[in-house]
Amino acid sequence: MSKYFYKLSLKRNREKYIDDDNLRDYMMPNYGLGCRRVIPSNAYLSALPRDNVEVDTSGIESITPAGVRTKDGKDIPLDILVYATGYFAYTNVKKMLSFQVYGKEGRNLNSEWETEAVSYLGITVSGYPNYFKINGPNAGTGHSSQISYMEVMVNYAVDAICAVKRDKSIKAIDARSDPQREYVKKMRSTMKSTVWQNGSCKSFYRKGKTGEVTSLSPESVIKFIVTRKWFHLGDYQLLK
Repeated sequence: MSKYFYKLSLKRNREKYIDDDNLRDYMMPNYGLGCRRVIPSNAYLSALPRDNVEVDTSGIESITPAGVRTKDGKDIPLDILVYATGYFAYTNVKKMLSFQVYGKEGRNLNSEWETEAVSYLGITVSGYPNYFKINGPNAGTGHSSQISYMEVMVNYAVDAICAVKRDKSIKAIDARSDPQREYVKKMRSTMKSTVWQNGSCKSFYRKGKTGEVTSLSPESVIKFIVTRKWFHLGDYQLLK
């Protein structure tokens, strides 16, 4: 769906389901389609004007023992509070790794990723032998199921381990720097044409919410899966 037809469809649905002018204006995104995850539901807008639904646009000031207090001073009692404020993903680089990862010559992946989050295929990292990460840099999806991505990355890691175990002389494998460099260059070049990087995006997709897109892959779902479906031992240095 093009941007034009998306905006036209959204405008028509807002006018169809929402009578309140202020709420109608509030429900118009100020960013491009796909900049944030698209809600997979046709019942969202129609639910907002119901008698048993109240939309508060002032924001939450604090959580109280009885519920929440809004920024305009209103206390709202609640039986259940769903605390859904989003994800860190690669927005906060310090939260990408929950433990310290060390590689060759004392290299520290945690420190390196604070400056530049790079990998090979979002799974391995040059200079860190036998290290596999699922959902590494630029290995997420903003338009499909992450499970399909995770499955192909897990299978890739398993194939790599099996390849090493078949050759008893190999102690470890390390992603070559040249293939990784080319992969990162291609990802960044392709990313420039996406709404995530060139749109008015401010989301967890981007480093610090406004910088480089470090969480998503700019590839199509099919290409992402196909390019990781087969493990190639030639892409790695064999440490014996």
